[in-house]
Amino acid sequence: MGEISVSNPSDPFGAGWTLGYQGNNANPEFGPTQGNPAGRGGFSMMVETKYALDYLTKKKANLRVSNFLSFHVRLSSEDACLYAQVVLNSDQSGIGNPRLDKIWMAFKPGDPRQRPISVSASEWIIYIEGKPEQGDWMYFLISLEDALSKIFKSEGVTFGGLEVIRIRGCIDISPIMLHRRKRFIRGVE
Repeated sequence: MGEISVSNPSDPFGAGWTLGYQGNNANPEFGPTQGNPAGRGGFSMMVETKYALDYLTKKKANLRVSNFLSFHVRLSSEDACLYAQVVLNSDQSGIGNPRLDKIWMAFKPGDPRQRPISVSASEWIIYIEGKPEQGDWMYFLISLEDALSKIFKSEGVTFGGLEVIRIRGCIDISPIMLHRRKRFIRGVE
């Protein structure tokens, strides 16, 4: 379907990334990655406090329908992670809660059998298993549909599209590959 990459690692903004949010004195530094298994198109982000970059998939219509993400990453701070904001399709009337149109899913390394953790009604932490790579890098293949089914189980909520990719914290990341697949493939390729 496509990829999110940068040609100049010192300027992710030139490749379509935008400021998601920043804390005081974040002092972001961008540059090339070291040991990137993909070999090209990635960048490093080092920050001193809360800082995040967003990539809006509406800039490229074919990316919105992507339901799988794959990437190599090296996380260098405790708060470092990749988020996906997704649109929800629901046949629920929202009994007890107003109907949500979108949610954020924060993907963190861990045991994928662990239940998702609700940070708020519109934000969840999903633990995923990655494949270890050389030099503290990890490879991840994420099914956004499977992640949603872990959160909502049998509540009639389905994947309606990918809105935003967010990266947060001190992180080295390869190009993010976006795919559209009809079924989930268990595990990591």
